[in-house]
Amino acid sequence: MEHYNLKRMIMKKSIILLAMVLGAFTANAQSVVEGTKLTDNWSVEVNAGAITPLTHSAFFKNARPGFGIGVSKQLTPIFGLGLQGMGYINTTSSKTAFDASDISLLGKVNLMNLFAGYNGTPRRSCSWSRLATLLCEW
Repeated sequence: MEHYNLKRMIMKKSIILLAMVLGAFTANAQSVVEGTKLTDNWSVEVNAGAITPLTHSAFFKNARPGFGIGVSKQLTPIFGLGLQGMGYINTTSSKTAFDASDISLLGKVNLMNLFAGYNGTPRRSCSWSRLATLLCEW
């Protein structure tokens, strides 16, 4: 009887040891997720549109052009950062050409990748955002 219990205990230890060794090989066989390079996932934006006062003036008669440029970097498939500069021409009765300008730091969230998931394959996209603003990402 003692001999039977000894064989049974050795068999249990062997099975546990085999499971641990196979588990270690399985963990090492996983693929490594690599990050993106600094030069990946950049986009350039060119913006054009119009600005007009909303009170005490005709909407289209007092519309003035506005334009801008921006750059952005998609940090992850869901989150990105961007920098955008805008300039507005003759928005007041002053004699200068550029009456207003702004520089903005933008935080971007890709809702499609957030809710539908990201399959790991980069895709090129061009989309219209705002009036006359074309955004293309490579």
